Amino acid sequence: MDARDEVADVEVDTSTGKISVKKITVAHDCGIIVNPNGLSNQIEGNVIQGSSRALMEEVDFNTAGVKNTNWNSYPIIRFRDVPDVDIVLIDRQQPFGNEQLLPRGTLREPPSHLARASYIFITKSDGNTEELRRRISQFNGTAGLIECIHHPLYLEDVFTGERVPLDRLKGRKIASFSGIAQPESFEQSLVQLGGELVYSKRFADHHRFTQQEVLNAINRSKKRQAETIITTQKDAVRFPKIDRRDLPIYFMRVEIKILSGASDFQDCVRKICFR
Repeated sequence: MDARDEVADVEVDTSTGKISVKKITVAHDCGIIVNPNGLSNQIEGNVIQGSSRALMEEVDFNTAGVKNTNWNSYPIIRFRDVPDVDIVLIDRQQPFGNEQLLPRGTLREPPSHLARASYIFITKSDGNTEELRRRISQFNGTAGLIECIHHPLYLEDVFTGERVPLDRLKGRKIASFSGIAQPESFEQSLVQLGGELVYSKRFADHHRFTQQEVLNAINRSKKRQAETIITTQKDAVRFPKIDRRDLPIYFMRVEIKILSGASDFQDCVRKICFR
């Protein structure tokens, strides 16, 4: 599963009420990063469109209905209004890759550049980070270290939005269905919640599922006597409509939970933005 946190530096003109976004810092836990430039471009596009929605989006109506029905009239902030975007890409399972820079390795900067950081997030932490902390301290012994983890909240039906508690998995035969970079951690979390994983179907990261692929997974899950199929929050938005649902399909809603270095996410924001 991937996750991200964003912090925005916002300025308000008290005389006019105009809101300007000066800088946005995005911390992404992306799994295995194959194309860093492409990933950065995608994140920057998300930030620009998200900022446009927050600052400018407005639905115009008349007696006939919605007026803004095309992309030509969709409001997008101009270059002069685009905030500085500071992107940090984090691969917790291989924080330093193979220690080599592109194109020999996966690092865009040498680990020594950690010296610039004021705060460093360790994501998907299991609490056993002593060795990683030691490595980090070799490059930066003064930065604040914040550890966090993906914390499951509940299950939500992909199609109906019905929410059920996580204990619904206990003692039940379940199947997993995912298209993420590192499906092992997702599947392990289902087992840790008490489910008996009898079938798993994995696709490439960001795979856009077809109706037939979902139906095939349902058929194979039934053959393994699975009672339900669980997918990720990220994958749920890419599910097509399907003609039949012999098994319920839920996604697991998660949040980022701070383990150490701050009391909660708001405390992280205070530490970073109001130093």
